[in-house]
Amino acid sequence: MKRVSVLALSLLGLTGFTALAEPTQDTLHFTMERYPGYFGEYCLDMKKGDVLEVTVDSPYPVRVNLHYHEDDAEAHFLLDEVKEDDRQSSVTISQDGEYCLQITNFEPRPARFELTLDYEVIR
Repeated sequence: MKRVSVLALSLLGLTGFTALAEPTQDTLHFTMERYPGYFGEYCLDMKKGDVLEVTVDSPYPVRVNLHYHEDDAEAHFLLDEVKEDDRQSSVTISQDGEYCLQITNFEPRPARFELTLDYEVIR
C-alpha cells in the first residue's frame, strides 16, 4: 500500500510540474451595471517574471487595472488604463503574490452591458 501511495505522489508531482510549464489562460465574462464606479475583480496567484497579457472586449470604454497588496494593505498598480478597443496589454510581474484584475465602469451608461476579458499568464 505504501508503494502505491509513493507512486501516486510521484505522478501528482509530475502532473503539477507539467501544468506549471504551460500558459494559464481563460475568458472571464462580466455584467457591468450602468452606474459609474461599478466594478468586477478577479484575482490569481502569479510568480516573479510571469507575463500577463490582457484583452478586453466591451461595447463601452472601461478602466482596467492590475494591482496587488503588500503588508501595508495599500494597492500597488502595475496596469491602470482605459480600454476603448480590444488592444492587448502586457505586464511583467515584479514579485510573487496574488494579483487582481479589476474592471470598472467609469461613466453613466444607458443600460447594463456585457464584456469579456481574455487573459493569459506566460511562465
